[in-house]
Amino acid sequence: MPTQDARAAGGGLGRNALETPRLRLVPASARHLRADVAGRKTLATALGVDVPRDWPPDLVEADREAFVHELERNPASVGWLPWYWLTNALHSSMLVGFGGFGGPPNEVGRVTLSYAVVPSHQRRGYATEAVGALVRWALSHDTVRVVDAETLPSLAASIAVLERTGFTRAPGESGTGMLRFECCE
Repeated sequence: MPTQDARAAGGGLGRNALETPRLRLVPASARHLRADVAGRKTLATALGVDVPRDWPPDLVEADREAFVHELERNPASVGWLPWYWLTNALHSSMLVGFGGFGGPPNEVGRVTLSYAVVPSHQRRGYATEAVGALVRWALSHDTVRVVDAETLPSLAASIAVLERTGFTRAPGESGTGMLRFECCE
């Protein structure tokens, strides 16, 4: 478990974090992701927070190695890949989610959002808070025109998060059985 000193020092989180009323969103670096792949204790030390036993969320586990390679290849991608979602409680900050973008904006200004909350912290509004902050961050860049996302039709909570944060159902089919959503300026 991280020490009070590690929490106070911010765990080497840098100045690029986004703050919401209950969360601190930290853009994943290659160092964070390598620590994540190494295990919960290593990640807890790197982020300076507690990491729940049910970390990582199922939808996240397979992608972490690919993100490490992308960030090592292109360090300027920080922010355009996933972010770690930490509760911003003073004495017991906890890692509760992971989500962000699949890469920098494409040539038409589109970025794709994905996210997951650990099961032990679902249905507390964290996803709505984090997704809203990430969408605002992305749209604050002149190079972004549209943020899109996909979810399974059976994931009512995920659909609700997208709708609460300004996404609308996009026309057409994804070809994968997923529902497509878009949000723009």
